Amino acid sequence: MPIIEPVANQTAPLSQGDILKGVSLFVTHEPWGDDGGGGRKTEHPLGLVLSRPCAAAHRNRVVVAAIEKYKNPPPDFEDFDNAHEFFKEIRDGHTTLDLFYLGQVPGYEGSFCARFDSLHTIRIPSDQATMSTFLATRRIGVLNIDFARDLHLRIFRAFASLGFDDHAWFSTDDLRTLIMAADRDLRRLEAELCDIQLQLHAGGTQSFIHGAEKKKLESKQAELQKKIDALQKKASPFREELNRRSPK
Repeated sequence: MPIIEPVANQTAPLSQGDILKGVSLFVTHEPWGDDGGGGRKTEHPLGLVLSRPCAAAHRNRVVVAAIEKYKNPPPDFEDFDNAHEFFKEIRDGHTTLDLFYLGQVPGYEGSFCARFDSLHTIRIPSDQATMSTFLATRRIGVLNIDFARDLHLRIFRAFASLGFDDHAWFSTDDLRTLIMAADRDLRRLEAELCDIQLQLHAGGTQSFIHGAEKKKLESKQAELQKKIDALQKKASPFREELNRRSPK
């Protein structure tokens, strides 16, 4: 059950979940002027039909979501479970509400996704003969039925999910618990860093550290410092929120 399937029936009407190629998509661009900014053609090579099937089949214009290369590279997979979780996460899109992962598109290199924050209206042929040619040359795939059903929920979630502030919604006690956990992790990392720095210093002053070992320790030192900086940055807005609530 791949996300994208071949077109089983080329004579089937245009429908939601169809993937089109070679259709120009436009956006408003700057600088703004009396013309309202004018239009600019995007670089998106593909579009995913979002209009409901009856509208796509009977009207001369439909709404499509721009399809572009998926730009979030996979991590270095530690094991099978790690790889499995990665692909499940991008499939379900819980952390990327505006993206609908499509995987590979026939005839194109790389992985792709549809963008719910890049919607465009396109005109389609109104006479049957031209429309048949349009479908035969432009429609290159369709969403699997299960993913076509999921598309309904994903569109709704993309626009109806208001979400929460990432750091201000916690109760004060829960926020304090979160900060304490961050401080504990920071102390652990700082202790590891201190140990590495001690080894480097002692090895340097006593001249018993080898070049390869020194390089390995320096690499570990840089890695730990990077983790510390990242955790401090991540915890910073939560710490600021807790300080804001604390009595002066």
